Amino acid sequence: MKNNGFVKNEHYIPRYVLKHFKNDNGDIYFVNIKTEPFKWVKSGINRVMVEKDFYEITNNNREYILRNKHEKEYSIWETENAPMYDDFIKLSSKIDFPEQFNKLVTEDQKNFCRYEAAFLLHTALLLIRGIGIKQIAMRTKDNINKREQNILGLMLLYPTEDVLAYAKELYAVDEIETIDEFIKSNEKQNASKLLIEHLLNNFAIRVYSASGEESFYLSDNPVLVQKFDQIEYMLPLSPQLCIGLYHQKWCKGNPLSDPNVYRLSDNQVKKINRQSLKNTKSIIISQQNTDINFVKSILSGSNDNIQKDILWEK
Repeated sequence: MKNNGFVKNEHYIPRYVLKHFKNDNGDIYFVNIKTEPFKWVKSGINRVMVEKDFYEITNNNREYILRNKHEKEYSIWETENAPMYDDFIKLSSKIDFPEQFNKLVTEDQKNFCRYEAAFLLHTALLLIRGIGIKQIAMRTKDNINKREQNILGLMLLYPTEDVLAYAKELYAVDEIETIDEFIKSNEKQNASKLLIEHLLNNFAIRVYSASGEESFYLSDNPVLVQKFDQIEYMLPLSPQLCIGLYHQKWCKGNPLSDPNVYRLSDNQVKKINRQSLKNTKSIIISQQNTDINFVKSILSGSNDNIQKDILWEK
């Protein structure tokens, strides 16, 4: 089967995110936590947080099924979301960012809601398309074959009609009825739509900035879920900016948005980086390729995540 014109190495973290973690020379520094000794490696965007045929499925003849279909769909989403992301990062670089953000929230609610919706959707899609999604599908059912694992993985990500389109290519005509029953019996696994609706309807964003020498890391599994007190989801946007998702509060039927930018000390940024390291599957990025001993100390320590970190002492 000809591969001309197809994408092989597919990003599971969008390029528009990665570019904001480049240093002044245009390079990205990362540590692969699966290789020792731990060290910072210099790379370009095209080579970091990618995996060959990440979204692809093959049949028994090792032929691609609907090659690049979902890569193209994610590209459309990235093209739509990237300008909002870039604009907000640009806004955050201004000296008077806290004042401008406060004005955005309090005086231009419509425009702020566009940013907020973009970041909520961004968070949901990072969770959906994440590097760990295949492992989740595979450990959900122990007694199913590889093709059924593929179908179950797709059901975590895509609408039923897309899953059926794959099934028709993967299975013989006389097998379709069986796999159709399998899909119907596992319909609750189709979680992508529910997750997007859950975040968009129930959460608001809170903005944090690094105020000292430390900067935020970017993990290949970047969304921190229930790692911090009163924050359900935490996500670095750039080396200097981070958002937290908290349960939306209401007053007389109107959403209450937080107009503050919370400045974090070096110690608080390190707490977030600590959780990012513990959440990492293999690759962690830092704009400051400096304290490798911090990376070593976290990775060699306990991975017990039961106790949540507290950014502010009560």
